[in-house]
Amino acid sequence: MLRLRLLAAIVALILGIVLLAIGSLSPGPPRVNIRWTPQTTDSLRREVEQSLRLAAPLPRGGRTWSYQLLDTSRDNVGRILDHPAVEDRHYFGPGRTLTPEAPPVQAWLQARYGRPPASWIAAGWWICGPALLVIAFLCAWPLIRTWAMTADVRIAALLVTAALLRLRLILSGGQYFWPDEARYRGARDVAAALWDGAATSMRGVMGEPSSLLLKLVGALPATIERLTGDNPRVPALMFGCCSVLSIWLVAAIARRLDATRDEAFLAALFAAGSATLLYFSRHILSYDLALAFGLAGVWTGVSRRTVLASVLTGVWAAASFLAYAGAWPLMGAVLAVHVADAPTRSAAARRVASASCGVVATVVILILAYRGAGMSWLTLIRVYSGTITQGEFGEGWRLPFEYLWHAEHLLLIVWLAAAAWCVPHLRWAMRTRVSRAGLVGAVTIYAALAVSSTVLHRFVVYGRLTRPLIPFLCLVTAAVIGSVLNSGDARSRRRAVILATVAAATIAQAAVNFRIPFRQPFPSEFVAAIEQRYTSPVFVNARHLYPGPEPMRVPAGYREVASAPHPLQFVPYQYEGYTAGERLVLRTEDIRMRAFAPAQ
Repeated sequence: MLRLRLLAAIVALILGIVLLAIGSLSPGPPRVNIRWTPQTTDSLRREVEQSLRLAAPLPRGGRTWSYQLLDTSRDNVGRILDHPAVEDRHYFGPGRTLTPEAPPVQAWLQARYGRPPASWIAAGWWICGPALLVIAFLCAWPLIRTWAMTADVRIAALLVTAALLRLRLILSGGQYFWPDEARYRGARDVAAALWDGAATSMRGVMGEPSSLLLKLVGALPATIERLTGDNPRVPALMFGCCSVLSIWLVAAIARRLDATRDEAFLAALFAAGSATLLYFSRHILSYDLALAFGLAGVWTGVSRRTVLASVLTGVWAAASFLAYAGAWPLMGAVLAVHVADAPTRSAAARRVASASCGVVATVVILILAYRGAGMSWLTLIRVYSGTITQGEFGEGWRLPFEYLWHAEHLLLIVWLAAAAWCVPHLRWAMRTRVSRAGLVGAVTIYAALAVSSTVLHRFVVYGRLTRPLIPFLCLVTAAVIGSVLNSGDARSRRRAVILATVAAATIAQAAVNFRIPFRQPFPSEFVAAIEQRYTSPVFVNARHLYPGPEPMRVPAGYREVASAPHPLQFVPYQYEGYTAGERLVLRTEDIRMRAFAPAQ
């Protein structure tokens, strides 16, 4: 009986998700172009439009109009093809069929939009989809109840909330604002190579070595786009899932490091409340992918004391670097935490050797693959490392603190206070596995950033390079608060009061920090909205600005019709390659996006 309920729950869940996906992302009625005969008057055209179920007319020039075809049945298509007022038509195929110009899946849905079962999904997805999800929940309730008794429901609620927030952020737009998002085109090249056998596309992908795994993992959403049409939210949703996965990994790592349920919840709460781990989720970038790989390495490394676990830790660490080359300090932190968690010195030496084998094996495979393609991976990565010069080397030691203050505000104070508390209590901090892992990871990442920039002048520190600090600071803070919760005089009702106070303060600060990212307009959406309303508009600052605002060049006879805050007015964005002087200009000059149109 339990198996049947589980099977019914899985079937209902899959059907509900499919209905919600098809219905909410439905391409809508297809558009067709109709050229009317010279004898067709405006009044006759309007009558024919109504009788043939042609809606939303748009003039295309001359006697050609574009319409939404509300009825895609074969009979209605035949009436359009045979109507005497229709001189020519586009997107109608042989045999009185409709052939919209779109990717395969989208064209299939559009051609059947007015007919069952596509019409039923279009009309009732918002009822049937949620209903099936409720049925799936009821069928799986015994399993859910059993799971809830053993798992921490608080962490599950955090993950669901974090996923919904990122979904809202991604659907609001903002993709392709950063130049680095153009690297996703490499994922489309990989998909083209897999589907069309375009070997030259793969050589182009390998020639840019900074985000190899972004292109390989991104081949999945790129394939979905090939079938359903270009939609930047598809890859953003996939990479945004890595951000939610990172929050779960923080809690899972804490539990594997012998943390209590409360400490694991607090670590996940701080990670979920971090704006630094949130706002990049809307962009098609590999930062969250690299972070998830790195945390997976930490999770693997603190799990079992086996050689295989150590080798896999090295592989995960190398994967974080291959996902984003700027994650090399995270790779070092993964290995350092794995070694520091060893119970003895001899075990630490074995872990160094085994984890190094995982890293070296991954690199050797990559070198051989590049050699087979006639390229040198080491040469390419060395050349790439010499291009990280945008910004100032000298501010590398302090930029992480400035950046995190503008992104997190009081959360940064709490994290630093917890780390400072560990200094006079260093013996306790090194004896407790959670605090030790957090301190080793945070110190390793910060030292790598500060030394490589301020001392060696090799890598400039950006805000995004600081992000891997967050999970380790969350672990340290959770361990410190957990020590207070587990003290002898705090095991009664004071424990609930402390937990509630910390949770409420974190949620309140997160709400303040999240406010601007959720209200941000971006140039692409701003320009599209203006171009729909005005003819020949002129824009100022409606693009990614570097190094500063563009000069005002407004033609005579134009007036300002709209303005909106520029994304770079969100201060954490200003720590992505801008010098201190350039940040000062962005904060003092008027960098609003502005639109001008002819006065008449």
